Amino acid sequence: ASRKQKLYEKSNKSVKETKARIKAHPVDTQAYIKLAKAIKFQEGLSPHANDQSWNKAHQERVYWLTSAIEKQPDNKELYRNRAEVYFESEQFHKVKADYTRIIQLDPQDGEAFLSRGRVHEIMGLKKEAQQDFDAYARIQPEVSDPYYRRGQFYYSRGYFDLAETAFSKHIEIDPLKYSGYSHRATIYFIQNRFDDSIADYKKMMELNQNIKGFSLSRIGMNYYYQGNYPMAEDTFAETLKVDPTLEAVVAWYLSRQKQGKPSEAALEYIADQFGDEHVEGAAIHLFLDKLQP
Repeated sequence: ASRKQKLYEKSNKSVKETKARIKAHPVDTQAYIKLAKAIKFQEGLSPHANDQSWNKAHQERVYWLTSAIEKQPDNKELYRNRAEVYFESEQFHKVKADYTRIIQLDPQDGEAFLSRGRVHEIMGLKKEAQQDFDAYARIQPEVSDPYYRRGQFYYSRGYFDLAETAFSKHIEIDPLKYSGYSHRATIYFIQNRFDDSIADYKKMMELNQNIKGFSLSRIGMNYYYQGNYPMAEDTFAETLKVDPTLEAVVAWYLSRQKQGKPSEAALEYIADQFGDEHVEGAAIHLFLDKLQP
């Protein structure tokens, strides 16, 4: 508590000193930006902070940044900082307006297109978001994120060939991010390109062991729909060791059924591993008539 009090006093001093600096130098861009951040820091340390005081602090930050913009209407950095303040209070139309102003001032500002695209996403304006991400990709073609977002846009509309191209470009630029492989693998699965899908899921698993269970289950589904039931069975058996979900149990059971293999005894063994205190175990016990609804 003592340390927090000292920090609060220090923040008060910083606010006063920065206001004095602005008074002496009315067009000092960094002073206005520093003041907006200092006011937020001050409120965060205040022992009397509440919704009303936070709202007042927000308005004060907007006031000072707006004052600076009035003096320097072509300063991109000021608009960017005010947009961040508006974003915190979810005033997305105002955020959009500030990023639009930055783009008007500098049509080659890729970060402004990217930021406005994310705001458009939040506002549900998917077409406008994609246009911004495309612009960002043209300005900074070496960055992978806009291609990932472009892939999501095409995928959501069923343009799978275009989505695949976008995700492939994302992977080419940043081959160590597993998210691109995940989406492309799904597209391959939809297109019945099972070997390609399996390869991408294996790459995902190589990049991130934390999603091994998910990757194995999707590999198993590819084998299943490919008609390779022995490999599907083995893969789902491996999945059950890593991530014993009900989905994996069902897929494993169906893979054995397709081969005409007896499954009841093995299914009962798996059910015992789950225990009926879990949803998955209870569902299997219901299936085996071992548990009443």
